[in-house]
Amino acid sequence: MRRRWRRLLEKRIGNWRLLADEYDHENWLDADDGDELDKVLDAILVRNARFCPVLLTLVNEQEEDIEGCAVMTDILRFPGEPVRRWLDRRVLRDVVNEARSLSQAASVK
Repeated sequence: MRRRWRRLLEKRIGNWRLLADEYDHENWLDADDGDELDKVLDAILVRNARFCPVLLTLVNEQEEDIEGCAVMTDILRFPGEPVRRWLDRRVLRDVVNEARSLSQAASVK
């Protein structure tokens, strides 16, 4: 049985498309994290939050190719919460830098 990922964000910027999807990847929260674990469980059980990794993908629409991707782990999202509350801009910056370096390497060839 194949799992479908839930699309959280799709944003088109010129020839680029940024995607954010729930992702089947390990989270690092465990029983040793005590207070944090209690906070996450309370958010999930009482406030209907989601706790899962998010895969960021940057697609070059012109070449129909994935130019950059990265996983954000331990993301706690609440219903109706705007993307800016959970999107890790450092990870987004890494994805954009990866795409830039691939683009520069391709232009050198």
